[in-house]
Amino acid sequence: MNIAYSGGTAFNFVNNTPVPGIKNFQTYIDSQKKMAEKAAAVNATVLLANHSEFDNAYDKNRMLAGGVMARIRTRSARRPCRTTSR
Repeated sequence: MNIAYSGGTAFNFVNNTPVPGIKNFQTYIDSQKKMAEKAAAVNATVLLANHSEFDNAYDKNRMLAGGVMARIRTRSARRPCRTTSR
């Protein structure tokens, strides 16, 4: 299992006006494209972000920690944090 950790999904930059909003979003887009390339290069199966309220990581981890997934998981069951079927 390979994990890709991406920081910054909350858009904490000026984004409500064309200038500098468009440039800021383009920088973010370019950064995420680079992150996607790196994740693909290592065949990442899990993507974690540092803003867990936006990707539901908190709920997914509570399911794992509470044993819910352990009780219902089979070999083909979907694992809550994985991004692929591998």
